[in-house]
Amino acid sequence: MIWKLSGMSPMERTPTEPMTTEEERMFFPKVLELVGKCRTNAKLLLEGAKTLQEKGGMSNIAFYLAVLSLEEIGKAHLILIESIAESDTGESKWVRKRMEDHVQKLFWAIWGPTFGQEKMTREQIESYKDMAKTIHLMRLEGLYVDQSNPTSGLPGEAITAEETEKLIAL
Repeated sequence: MIWKLSGMSPMERTPTEPMTTEEERMFFPKVLELVGKCRTNAKLLLEGAKTLQEKGGMSNIAFYLAVLSLEEIGKAHLILIESIAESDTGESKWVRKRMEDHVQKLFWAIWGPTFGQEKMTREQIESYKDMAKTIHLMRLEGLYVDQSNPTSGLPGEAITAEETEKLIAL
């Protein structure tokens, strides 16, 4: 059963009475519009990352923008999954929870394009999870001064230009 959208954000959807046929017809175009906005925002964030990277000296900020770009891609995948979960069962709490988790959005950005394209092994999935965790931790190191380690350097020193280039290429 398909449920009504209760707000602009897919994370704010709550089950209400079932949709009418007209509302069902409008549901998926709204989902696709949200996905399109996520992808457009991801492209803009990636362009910002590339611009900063080319300017030089701000690899940590460029890295951060590239991570945000990936998160928007991951969120787009999760929005699609949520719309299917809602249309099939009316239940999508597990997807909403993942949309609030930086590592999960990164995981879906990495895994999403391969989903259904090839047979995945448990090792591959774990590898993608580890990659998402590593990217998230690098982002934190590149943004914040580590107050627990007074001898640590500045966040701008935590991310190299090469690491940023690799992420942008991803």
